[in-house]
Amino acid sequence: MANPFPAQYGPSLPGPEAAFVLPTGINYLDKNFRLPLFTIWSLSLERQLGQSWRVKAGYTGNKGTHLFYIFQRGARDVNAAIYIPGNSTVGNTQARRPNEDFSNIFAVESTHNSNYHSLELLAEKRSVMDYLFSPTILGRRS
Repeated sequence: MANPFPAQYGPSLPGPEAAFVLPTGINYLDKNFRLPLFTIWSLSLERQLGQSWRVKAGYTGNKGTHLFYIFQRGARDVNAAIYIPGNSTVGNTQARRPNEDFSNIFAVESTHNSNYHSLELLAEKRSVMDYLFSPTILGRRS
């Protein structure tokens, strides 16, 4: 059977002549990384008052836990260039890194959380001619 993959994606490893471009960047999973969890909940109550009024109250909320974040722009870069007063330039950034073979080394951490809460209040009045008056109040908080 012939190899179904093109030569550059074949099952063999490249030889010592393969080019590896330096410096290269790395992202890695933090040792305490956890899978994210996202939970959503809601509740609505609705009631008719008389022949023409309807009121409704609704709540929606959500919570995200262990959300991941890739730190960039120097935050948590374990291979950040060392600042040398009067001698640090953009041109010599790579030479000032602890490991010059790598550019940025960023941690992917699951330390972020989120939450959202909203409340909706609605009152509707139908008139005799079937017109609808419907003010709505919506409040939310993140």
